[in-house]
Amino acid sequence: MPAPQPGSATILALHGGGFLGYFSACIAATLQARRQALKASGPFSRSFDAICGTSVGAILAAGLATNTAPSDIVSLMAERGESIFPKRRFMSTAPGILAARFDPAPLRGLLADILGTVRLGEIDRVLVIPAVNESTGRPVIFKSTEPTHWDIPLLDVVMASAAAPLYFPLHRIGSERYTDGGLIANGPALLASAELTSRFGIPASHQRVISIGTTRTALASAVNASARDGWGGLRWIWGGGRLQQLLMSCQEDLHSDMLAGLGPGGRLHLDMELTSGQADKVHMVKADAEAMNVLSLAATKALSCVTPQDRSFLDRVLARQARSLAWRRDAGRLMPVLA
Repeated sequence: MPAPQPGSATILALHGGGFLGYFSACIAATLQARRQALKASGPFSRSFDAICGTSVGAILAAGLATNTAPSDIVSLMAERGESIFPKRRFMSTAPGILAARFDPAPLRGLLADILGTVRLGEIDRVLVIPAVNESTGRPVIFKSTEPTHWDIPLLDVVMASAAAPLYFPLHRIGSERYTDGGLIANGPALLASAELTSRFGIPASHQRVISIGTTRTALASAVNASARDGWGGLRWIWGGGRLQQLLMSCQEDLHSDMLAGLGPGGRLHLDMELTSGQADKVHMVKADAEAMNVLSLAATKALSCVTPQDRSFLDRVLARQARSLAWRRDAGRLMPVLA
């Protein structure tokens, strides 16, 4: 008798990028409308067996995993963006110097309204959110499938992943301090793929991945080629955030290439490279009307550029009713299964 074939699974991956995640939320809201047009029942999250997100992507991922509509997240970001990222007249996008630039209280308030008191073990999707344990100097991948993580409030998981260095303070969970998941996996699809394979035996060839970026800017034009090469902190960090750009974009590309090498059953990345004029109007800490307009238009353009073949793939994913997490006892322990 032939061995049973492994099941298939779909992944939604949401990248980090501060308020640039408004672009991702607009994309997700349009996909939500498309799912409804396809007459698929249930919330947008029901198209996906696994949802993963980093930093602002963790906010979106957690909201979706608790069945918040993407359109509602778009509205909340528009309403609360400038309270989370308040403007200042000079050095408007610069990070903090002696202390983190932003008070985390407004972000916590937003998350409390979206997530309430839900704990990670109450999520019925495979939810994967990376962060860095600054206390131990090691990465941590928070997972709804990991029993030791079940009692952690989802709000704390997201605050940990979104604690961008120099912008937000470290976030404490118990006695340990956490910082931005973007330091290790700004594009987290590979993490979710590995979890589906190791935990449920679903190989990459049976996985379909939809990932959503937070826009990109051509790095070749980001720095004057004639500038001297001996940069210090002012140029790397405060003079346009070049170090941050490289950390995010190169890491995303590396993870994407590694995932491609595993041979997923299908993959679509939705993103848009901004013109230099557009890029001047947006930033991970710009949450004004001009930035939202640029990001919203970029989301519309990104979706208009999807090829007919990719659109067909996208529709197959969106129309799908994904499985939910269930639990069974194995050797006296509760173990997660996709049912």
